[in-house]
Amino acid sequence: MSIMSEPNIIATYRTKNSEQWIKKSLESALEICSHAVIVDASTDNTVEICKSFGNKVEIFHDENLPFDETRDKNMLLEMALKKNPDFLF
Repeated sequence: MSIMSEPNIIATYRTKNSEQWIKKSLESALEICSHAVIVDASTDNTVEICKSFGNKVEIFHDENLPFDETRDKNMLLEMALKKNPDFLF
């Protein structure tokens, strides 16, 4: 009989100025995900909150970065694929 390991699930976020909810969201996501990757353009404390999760969270931050859905999703995918995921959300 083979032993199956836990799936490697990566959460992806694109966010801006989300300090009011990002901590609770990451806490919930990291209960089932091994890591989270974030593309962020915040000018508030979102980045500092994300950094408090240590190596469980990878952040790309540029406060001058305008939202561009295609570019942001491609960046998130590139960041997530480096972690060899079984699933992304």
